Amino acid sequence: RLYLTTKLSNPQFLPDVFIHLSVINFSVTLEGLEEQLLSDVVLHEMPELEKQRVELIVAISKDQKTLSDLMAKILHLLFTSKGNILDNETLITTLHDAKQTSTKVAERLVESEKTEKEITEKREVYRSVATRGSILYFVILELPGIDSMYQYSLEFFKRIFKSVLDNTEKVADIPQTCLIFIEKLTYAVFANVSRGLFANHREVLSFLIAMSLLRSTGEVSDDMWKLFLRGPIDVDISKFEEPNEQIEARIWSKCCALSKAMPLFTELPGIINKNYNEWKGLIEESLIEFPKPFDSVSIFHKLIIASCIARRKVVS
Repeated sequence: RLYLTTKLSNPQFLPDVFIHLSVINFSVTLEGLEEQLLSDVVLHEMPELEKQRVELIVAISKDQKTLSDLMAKILHLLFTSKGNILDNETLITTLHDAKQTSTKVAERLVESEKTEKEITEKREVYRSVATRGSILYFVILELPGIDSMYQYSLEFFKRIFKSVLDNTEKVADIPQTCLIFIEKLTYAVFANVSRGLFANHREVLSFLIAMSLLRSTGEVSDDMWKLFLRGPIDVDISKFEEPNEQIEARIWSKCCALSKAMPLFTELPGIINKNYNEWKGLIEESLIEFPKPFDSVSIFHKLIIASCIARRKVVS
């Protein structure tokens, strides 16, 4: 056998090559890492519960294998049996034993699944800590896109995670403990990672962490994030009113495109066109306050607008 490894997340081969290969993907996923970290937290806080869970998983696996072996044995005896099946004492005895065994195993499986459900419910109280850890790790994975030097391993991250668990004072209230873990973990990851970043990239790390957290809670949707990163799709500006002569063609084009991208921005071109003097400070000068009615929208919506009409302020 020949084993090959690659750093490509989705390697592509010709069909005639693929039929000779077994491709196994060992890359970490957001959900997979979350489950790993959840096990680490529960093992630290409730070691007996996590030990019980592991033993239960092994027991369920053995019982399922026992049932599978019984079925295979019965099928083999039926296939190899000759003559009248009712005269085959070995087969009859095996079927009788298999029925008793399968009944006991099925009962154990039902009981095990019930216990597993109870254990899972108890573990879920620490889910928020694992979720935060998984989100932070995938923020770190994005850093090589800024500079190829920023490479951090999963082992490095898990050392930080374990250090936070070990060095956090215990409190009786579990939800409060989770909040403390989350706060300390977020700070620890930022502090450890930012040491290896150039000064101008530390704010980028802060922004990426904040955006990932907002996206995880649904406060910033994927469509909003894509709109901020890529900008709106160009539209035919001839279908809009004539712009104020003070408005640059590029800015007017972006405003019109943005008005079609999200319902919230539908009135943006008309408002800027009629009240350009109020928007001039934001677009051309150093002001960062948004005129009405967009002074009351969320900060991220303001960032989307600024990315279209005053991009230098977003970058700075």
